[in-house]
Amino acid sequence: MNKKVLIFIVVVVLSIFTTLILLNTRNVDRYWNNQLQISLKDSLSISVSEIRYLRGYLSFNKSIYIISAHVSTSNIELWAVTDLNLPFLLNKKTNSDTLIITTDNSLYYFVLDE
Repeated sequence: MNKKVLIFIVVVVLSIFTTLILLNTRNVDRYWNNQLQISLKDSLSISVSEIRYLRGYLSFNKSIYIISAHVSTSNIELWAVTDLNLPFLLNKKTNSDTLIITTDNSLYYFVLDE
């Protein structure tokens, strides 16, 4: 194979992979930008029917999320929440630092720090 052809093939393959990575990053950013981060001032009482964990972010119902860096104490890892049976209840009182997940037979909590 000619050297120019080989260089052309490498450049085309790298361009395709770069384009795919950029498109995926844009879609992931768009997914998280349309949500609100749970803060200490929030009050919640929702039934969660969809969860997603990605890179330290845990999303509930595509509308709110928490970040692992803002969790100081918990009795379950963020990624392990994706293994819970859906739906479950998510509760938090205003000015409380504790987020509570209630399933049919278990209770989990996250203590938030901000």
